[in-house]
Amino acid sequence: MKLYRIDNQLLYNPADHSLVRIDDDLSRMVLSHISSRLFCLFLESDGSAIPRNIILQKVWDEHSLTASGSNLNNYISGLRKQFVALGLEIPLIITEPKIGFRIDAARVSVEVYPDEIRAESIPDAVTNIDEKPVHFTEKLSGSESRLYSLKRVWFWLASIFTAGTLILFLWEGITAFYTPEPRIISGVHYSFTEGGCSFFTPENSYSSFDVENSRRVILSLVKKYSAPCHGNGVVIYDLFGVFNNNIYNGRALVSNCEAEANSIVSCKSYFIYSVSDHNE
Repeated sequence: MKLYRIDNQLLYNPADHSLVRIDDDLSRMVLSHISSRLFCLFLESDGSAIPRNIILQKVWDEHSLTASGSNLNNYISGLRKQFVALGLEIPLIITEPKIGFRIDAARVSVEVYPDEIRAESIPDAVTNIDEKPVHFTEKLSGSESRLYSLKRVWFWLASIFTAGTLILFLWEGITAFYTPEPRIISGVHYSFTEGGCSFFTPENSYSSFDVENSRRVILSLVKKYSAPCHGNGVVIYDLFGVFNNNIYNGRALVSNCEAEANSIVSCKSYFIYSVSDHNE
């Protein structure tokens, strides 16, 4: 069977209905049976116009198929899109008004080659293509594909790690910049700041372990018994008990106070007689 070299760019093999780019044998598609018969009819016409009724007869009727002018137009359009997808810029099939279609032999060269060159000109791998328009996608070998996938995975992991690190540094910088200076209130000691509210204790004898546990307990008590402070508000607290395995048992004093400068103006105090198990 003949092979057709089209505009020194494509090689068409009617035996397996394949179209291959000469300079890139991975750019390959396979025409459907109807598209292949249609294309062969044009190639064998030597550029002469073929009437629509002859095309319908040769491509459809003689193969016990029924078609219409609309079907023909759709297949012509599909062939044109497939040629474009393979990089053929000059229109290969042109319309002859009121007659039919023909190959534009004046602008696109079509050469016929003997069957012997088929084995070395056409690769073994075939990508099946239906009548739908085809968009070329580059193919990689198995090992290249796996390597490419691994590179993509490592690239995204590195990108996520870098972005996370950057966000962490930015957050630490912003929080450090906006963290308010501890307030100074006469007669009490600064403990911590939470939600814009400063917390103080009457004495500064808590260990670092007790401070962290006290923080947890007081925040729980404020949430339960006292409205959160705002504006010039501060909270003064004291615990009268012990921590046993991070669980506090005892009593507590919580004062929600208004302060001006470094002095307390007024307080609303809560004395809780029984505080236990505020390990949240």
